[in-house]
Amino acid sequence: MRKLKGHSREISVIVLVILITSSTLIVVTNIATPSNSSPHLQSPKVTNPKLESNHQNSQVNPYLSYIKEPAPMGIADYGLGLNRVPYNYSSESFLGVIDVNSLKTYNSSRFVLGNVTFQLNLNMVFSYEGKSYVYWVQDVLYLNTSNNEASFLDNIWNLSSSNANMFNSTVLGNGTVSSAGNSYFYFDFASNSSSGNNISLKYPTTIYLKMNATVSSLGIPEVVFLYNDGYGWIAYDKAIFHFVTKSGAVPYFYVDGAAYNPSGAYYDAELVMGGPGNGSQTSDVNSSLYLMLDYYNGNNYQAIQNAYNFGSDTLERVNNFNSSGVYNVTNGQLASSMSPGLSPLGLIYSSGDLSSLMIVSSIKDGALFVNGTNLTEFSDYIVNVTLFPGTYSVKLYDYATGVYTYLGNVTLSAGKQSKIIKDVYRVEFLENGLPPSSQWDLNITGIASVIVRNLDYYNLYLPNGTYNYSIYSSDKNYLNRNESGSMVVNGSSLTIKISFNPILFGMSFVESGLPKGSSWSVNLIGAYEKNSTNDTVIFDVTNGTYDFTIATSSGYASSPSQGSVTVNGKPTLKNVTFSIINGSIVGSIVPANASIYVNGTMYKPINGQYNISLIPGNYSVEISAQGYKSYTTNVTVTSNNATHILVTSLSRNSSPSSLIYLIVVIILFAAVGISIIRSRR
Repeated sequence: MRKLKGHSREISVIVLVILITSSTLIVVTNIATPSNSSPHLQSPKVTNPKLESNHQNSQVNPYLSYIKEPAPMGIADYGLGLNRVPYNYSSESFLGVIDVNSLKTYNSSRFVLGNVTFQLNLNMVFSYEGKSYVYWVQDVLYLNTSNNEASFLDNIWNLSSSNANMFNSTVLGNGTVSSAGNSYFYFDFASNSSSGNNISLKYPTTIYLKMNATVSSLGIPEVVFLYNDGYGWIAYDKAIFHFVTKSGAVPYFYVDGAAYNPSGAYYDAELVMGGPGNGSQTSDVNSSLYLMLDYYNGNNYQAIQNAYNFGSDTLERVNNFNSSGVYNVTNGQLASSMSPGLSPLGLIYSSGDLSSLMIVSSIKDGALFVNGTNLTEFSDYIVNVTLFPGTYSVKLYDYATGVYTYLGNVTLSAGKQSKIIKDVYRVEFLENGLPPSSQWDLNITGIASVIVRNLDYYNLYLPNGTYNYSIYSSDKNYLNRNESGSMVVNGSSLTIKISFNPILFGMSFVESGLPKGSSWSVNLIGAYEKNSTNDTVIFDVTNGTYDFTIATSSGYASSPSQGSVTVNGKPTLKNVTFSIINGSIVGSIVPANASIYVNGTMYKPINGQYNISLIPGNYSVEISAQGYKSYTTNVTVTSNNATHILVTSLSRNSSPSSLIYLIVVIILFAAVGISIIRSRR
C-alpha cells in the first residue's frame, strides 16, 4: 500500500459495482486501487446563457456545450444535484485520482496512436480592490498510450469578463504567457528533471493531480500545481498573481450551479479525458480506468456528492468511452468507471443516493480506515467522507501515538449523515458586527487556522484542555477589541462570542456665514442626515469615499452644495460657506432717465427698465425725474424673489413761467380791446 500525504488509496485489486442515480446495481467489475507535448490546450469553451430560452439565472444548463459524445468524459461537479437543484461551495484544494488498468486511444485526425490528456479543470476566484477575478486553471497529465509515457503541464486562462485576457503582468511562475489565436494564456511544462515526469508508466497504476489555492509568503494569491505518479508529490509550478500588491486577497476554488462565471462558462470542477491538445479529440481502443474527484473540506479530501460523467469547459474531447458511476463494495468509495462504448451524458450519482460519515475524536492528525482499507488522512480532530450506503467497520489511526482506535460498525443510509463523536466537545465561535459576506480569520494555537467566509459562526470539536486563540478580520475597517484570548474546554460545549466594531473616524463639516442659531443639515448619501444649529456637523464613518449634499438654510446658499469626501485612516474636515440669497426690486418707468433711490442710494434704469439686487429687508423707494412728480413707496424684499414696483410712469409738474406768460397775453389782449373801444368813441 502506498500512503500519500493528504490522500491514501489501496493499490491492490478491489471490487466495485456500477450504479445509476436510482441506486440500482447493474454489473460487477474490477479496478486497480509525452516528451514534448503541445504547449497549450484549447481555450476554454464559453457558452452563451442568453441563448437558453428558459435561463433564469437560478440554475445552469450543463448541456449547452455538449449533448453527446465526443465530449470531455470523466467526472464533474456542476453544483447541480438531482433534478438540477443548484448549490455552491468553495475549497482551497481539489484532488483528481486516475486509476488505470489499461489505456489505448487513437486520434484519427492526427494519425497517432495513444495521445490523450487528463485535465483537472477548476475556477479560481478572489477579490481585490473591489473587483472579482475568475481564472480557469488546468493541471494536466499528457499521456502517450503507445509507450505509456507521462508528462505534466498547466494552463491558466482569465475568465474575469467576456473580453478578459492574460498578460505577463498578471501571473508569475515557472511558465510564461503566450497566445492562442486572439486569446492569451499562461502555460508551463514540468521540468525534465522533475521526478516522475517524462517516464513510462507500468499498469496498473494510479496518478494523482492536485491544485491548491493559497496565499504566497508575500500575501499574494497563488495557485500550486502538483502531481504524483508514484514518486511522491511534485509541486512543479507555483503561479502568483503579482498584479495584486496588497495582502487580503484570498483565493479559493468555486463551484456554483446557480450562475455562470463572468465569461459565460461554468463554475464547475472537472477531472476529464480529452484529446492531446488544441481542441483535438481521440477515441478509445481498449481501456479500463477509474476517475475520482475530491475536494478538501478543511480536514480531509472528500468525494464530490453529485457527479456528471462529462465536462463542458474544455474543447479537447474523447469518443467511445462509457462513463458510469461506481462504488467500492469494500469501503464505499465513489468513482467514474471508464470503459469502451458510448454512454449518455448526465448525472451518474447524486447526494440522494449516498451517505456521509462524520467522525469527531481526540485524534488531531490521523487516518480513517474503513473495512480495513486506508480511506483518507485527516487533521484537526474531524474527518468527513462521502460513501455509498452500507455497513462498515471503522477505526482511526493516530499519527502522534501510532495507536488504532476501533469505533465499531456503522450503518450508513442513503441521503443521510451519520456522526460519531468521541471524547471531544463542540466549541462555537459566534461572530457579530461584520457586514454580510465578510471574511474573518480564526487561529487556535497549535490546533487550527481557518478562514471563515460568509458565515457568522464556526464550530470545531476539541478535547478537554486550555487553548489560546486569536481572531481578526481582513476587512481593515473593523476591529475585534478582544483579538486574542484563551478558553478552557472541560467536559461540555463552549461558545465564544466575538464582537467586531467598525474603526471610525470623524468627518467634520464646518460652516460659516449663517446667523448664530440658524439650522442647517448635511446628508451623507448612503449613511444618514444630520441637522445642526451650531457651526459643526460631525459623522463617525469607516474608511471610504462618501458623497454628500448640503441642505439650503432659509435665505442662504451653501458653497459647496454637494461633493465627496474621502476618509483614509484619519479625521477629515470640510468647510462650507453660506451666503445670503438676494432678492430684487424690478419694474419699468417713464421717463427713461428717471432716478430710483433705495434708502437714499441712487440707481439708474436702462432703457426704462431696472432690476436692483438687494439683501432681504425693508426699503424706502423714491422715483423722480426733472419736470415730473416724484413717486415714493416702502417695499419688503425677500430671498430669491422679485418685488415689483407698480408705478410705470411719473406725472408731469405744472410750469409757473407758462402761467405768467398766459396772464401777460390775457392782459395784452385786454389792453388792445380797451384801446379799440376808446378809439371808436
